[in-house]
Amino acid sequence: MNITYPTGTPYIYGNSITPTWNAYPKAKLYRIQLEVFGGALVEEKTTTDLTCTFTGITDEYYVIKIRAENGLLYTDWSNEYFEIENIGVPVYTSPSEGEHVIAYGGLPYLVPIAFNVVGSFTNYRQQCASDAEFTNLIDDTTFTESPYDVEIGEYGNYYLRSRVDEGGVIGDWSLTRSFSLESE
Repeated sequence: MNITYPTGTPYIYGNSITPTWNAYPKAKLYRIQLEVFGGALVEEKTTTDLTCTFTGITDEYYVIKIRAENGLLYTDWSNEYFEIENIGVPVYTSPSEGEHVIAYGGLPYLVPIAFNVVGSFTNYRQQCASDAEFTNLIDDTTFTESPYDVEIGEYGNYYLRSRVDEGGVIGDWSLTRSFSLESE
């Protein structure tokens, strides 16, 4: 058995792992075990595919074990080690939830958006929309600094969300923050 991912003891951001492996001749199924390093079994799966996904994993050092099976015959376990680090989500500090932002000087108006950064990450994706489903985006930008100004051209209600978006590491969206832009 040859595990193709993960290899080389990678550091993986997120809360899931999708190992892959090469097919083994005459295998009817593959048994996959996810263990915390040191032996505690987290979950076991069987599949006929060459991949599967484990979700809801917490920060820890793990080993993935895979073997091919055909009835009572089976291969030795193939092992690979990896470490998971869950990614937190940004937490907004401004504007506050439900805040009425006054557009002094009229429109368009630059609304400063600020949140607490997540760990050592420096790149974030920010979205501002006129609807809570984020189908009518006003702003969709990747940036490196907080606060970040969003230019808004109409009065009304707006919704914000952000996430880590750095070098292939993409976090979950933050909780949605709503505010309104109003005239003086």
